[in-house]
Amino acid sequence: MITPAEAERLILENMVRFHREDCPLLAAHRRVLRGEVRADRDLPPFDRVTMDGYAMRAASLAEGTRTFTVEGVQAAGMRAFKLGADPESAIEVMTGAVLPEGADSVVPYLALIYI
Repeated sequence: MITPAEAERLILENMVRFHREDCPLLAAHRRVLRGEVRADRDLPPFDRVTMDGYAMRAASLAEGTRTFTVEGVQAAGMRAFKLGADPESAIEVMTGAVLPEGADSVVPYLALIYI
């Protein structure tokens, strides 16, 4: 078995390169983009929660804390909450919400079964 890096090298060595041609966007239908597409800024412009669960500090979990005080619920579209100073603080968060200030991790609902 070869490594992923070796596989990538083999693919790039054997891939047919298309010629480059500039064209207006409206004429680009059915064409292949050869260049990279890069955004000029982060979108969304905040750390977004990508799963329903509880936002908290990872250090609290690492130190063995297993009981947290839920201080509120933050849904997508709401202003960012701030996690309390207590290491046992948590905020219930919904997918798409802003990660609360002071939180650095989200424990999904299903993971709570195994903690």
